[in-house]
Amino acid sequence: MRIMFLDDSVARTNLFKQRSFGHSVKFADNARTAKIWLDQHDFDIIFLDHDLGEEFEGLECPEGTNEDGRTVSRYIVGLGDKHKEATIVIHSLNNWAAQEMYQILKNSGFEKVLVIPWAWKTYSLQEG
Repeated sequence: MRIMFLDDSVARTNLFKQRSFGHSVKFADNARTAKIWLDQHDFDIIFLDHDLGEEFEGLECPEGTNEDGRTVSRYIVGLGDKHKEATIVIHSLNNWAAQEMYQILKNSGFEKVLVIPWAWKTYSLQEG
């Protein structure tokens, strides 16, 4: 499977790496890298986190540092049909934002969108 995994947590990313052996996986820990992968590759599954790094609300910040999972969801929509066949899994602990990401994608015609709570046992791609 061709997979993109967006999460800024080193622990969750390392766990996913351990459990995704044998698959082609692109990892992103920020929105900027996720956008590059989304432009350059086609994916079967796209995993999205919402809260990515520090929040800079009300502060001057470098370009792109305050982008989050909603930004990436909107970016996917902006790519048109490129990732319409992918299953998109939103795995954020921020339920309010996860639901907003879900609506952004579903309201734009993406059919295979799931919101799941993060669970360490959730990501075993080797199991049926």
